[in-house]
Amino acid sequence: MVTSSQTPAARPLDEIALRDELRALRAEIPDKPWLNPITAVAFSLSRQLESGEIGMADVKALAGRLMDRACANRATRLRERIGFISREATHRDFETLVTETMAGADGTPDLNAFA
Repeated sequence: MVTSSQTPAARPLDEIALRDELRALRAEIPDKPWLNPITAVAFSLSRQLESGEIGMADVKALAGRLMDRACANRATRLRERIGFISREATHRDFETLVTETMAGADGTPDLNAFA
């Protein structure tokens, strides 16, 4: 168990090293079909936490970096999926959409269109 007198490692958890560890464990699956790489890495992290090699702050920082990277990756995929060209083109298309949506039968803006 980690006590307040135990100090975690000065270096942050390296998500690249953890990913490499997962890949190495996955490569062992044909010889060890019972192996679960995710569980193995989680167990290793829990042992490091118990021994004081890492602290909860390290785990929280790792989780934050992983969530940030996942969010950025999702945003990039969405941007590619919708066909982003430029900010100017996006603003122009949005302005056209709003103008056409708000236009009344006579072509003038209908200010109650979104009411």
